[in-house]
Amino acid sequence: MAGSLKNIGLTSLDDLFKTDEQRQADAQERVQIVPADQVFPYARQPYSIDRPTQDLAQLMDSIERVGIAEPLIVRPRDGGG
Repeated sequence: MAGSLKNIGLTSLDDLFKTDEQRQADAQERVQIVPADQVFPYARQPYSIDRPTQDLAQLMDSIERVGIAEPLIVRPRDGGG
């Protein structure tokens, strides 16, 4: 019996006092600012660049000068980030 209790998840105090609307909002996708050092490449990325082109070099220069103008889609990793 004690072995079956290991996987019990307890609700945090903050979650106990949330409304149903707040819980639903937490589960939805949202826009937020993520530090660049918390964004990692996707290991199974289907696209690869064998050799840089002039367009890619211009894009890299633009990102370096101005930053990323459009949002990226990221997901949390199990190991953090």
